[in-house]
Amino acid sequence: DVSWKLLVPLLEQMGWKYKEDFWDEVEFPAGRGTTGHKMEKRPDFCLHLSGGERDKEAKVVIEVKLNMKNNQEIKANYDQGLSYAKWGNAQVLVLCDKNQIRVYERNEKNAFDEKKWTRFRWEEMQNLEKYNELKRLLSCK
Repeated sequence: DVSWKLLVPLLEQMGWKYKEDFWDEVEFPAGRGTTGHKMEKRPDFCLHLSGGERDKEAKVVIEVKLNMKNNQEIKANYDQGLSYAKWGNAQVLVLCDKNQIRVYERNEKNAFDEKKWTRFRWEEMQNLEKYNELKRLLSCK
């Protein structure tokens, strides 16, 4: 499982604690759907969460998939993650699967660009320079 065997250990190695600095399945209120029922957005993980129940924000929103096999799957996952990032007012959107970590940052226009991202491979996390670059991006500093 990508979440619990790769992502969570990496975040903890970077110094963040589960249920203190990052959470899974965080609910963001998203208004009412066409059925009139309350809708909620639930990204797989949120890092640097703040605010209360109605004004919740996360600096980093992370969507986890097993394997994004092609550009069509990456696009669909990006669109899903983007909606979560917008609801959570995130500065960073992360898509990851068993092969890679894609980091999207808001640009100078305060928007995400699906064509501009930084890619890391899990095995690169053994490289101190790559590890520190990813940690800096996820720190939102």
